[in-house]
Amino acid sequence: MGNSVPVGDERVERATELLMLSKGDIKRFWKVFQKYDKEREGVISMDVFFSEICLEKRNLFGDAIFDLIDTEDTNTIEFGEFVQGVCTFAMFEVPDVLRFACKAPALGFDFLEFSALHEKFPTVLYPAFRLQQQMCSNIMGSAWWNRKKNMLRNIKEEEKQKLEKERRKLYRETMKSRNSNIRQEMGYKAYYMAAWMTKGRDGQKRDYLERMSPVPEVYIDKHKEIQVKYPEPVKNVGDEQFVKEEEEDDADADPNRSAGQ
Repeated sequence: MGNSVPVGDERVERATELLMLSKGDIKRFWKVFQKYDKEREGVISMDVFFSEICLEKRNLFGDAIFDLIDTEDTNTIEFGEFVQGVCTFAMFEVPDVLRFACKAPALGFDFLEFSALHEKFPTVLYPAFRLQQQMCSNIMGSAWWNRKKNMLRNIKEEEKQKLEKERRKLYRETMKSRNSNIRQEMGYKAYYMAAWMTKGRDGQKRDYLERMSPVPEVYIDKHKEIQVKYPEPVKNVGDEQFVKEEEEDDADADPNRSAGQ
């Protein structure tokens, strides 16, 4: 394999997209990889990766990294696997390392129990954090990874704030439409008088209409999409009079419905 950076495979493209890597970043990854691919076969051994690049002994945490990204071979890694594995583990925060330790087949811990154990005995995960530290230091440099983490953290926070702003806007619009419909149903004067005369008929009708059109729940789902959920109407004793009025209004508004029907 030559000195030029190979055409990025799916793993490289995925890491590039998630971490917003530049062509220069990929070249730096390739430079490290090529340094230890002495035979120019396009692979480096796992043992070389840990002992010569990470300067750490191969252990369960290290093997679990590449189990996580589903490498083709348990003894060697290709460039795409190298980039994906390093980018995945290097970007882990403490909670991510805990989840990683729980999900990794070779480790298999319970998350809550392991989190509690980590609180009492932080040194339990020392090998994982030391491996991560050495990996970052010897591939791209710790400062580069810290800048990358801060940049992506800021972008994520900006997106979160933007989405929350859109959620609030949609909530206001939904509430405005709901209240406008209720106000139109009651009439402007009766609607606002009902706010002070809650026990009067207007107050009772406004309460009924608001219960028939409950306040919607506008939320952001796990896919980061804004959803609107309308609760079921709440019926109370005494609503019959307002239901009857609505039926009569519907009958009056229907020109095809005769008085005898």
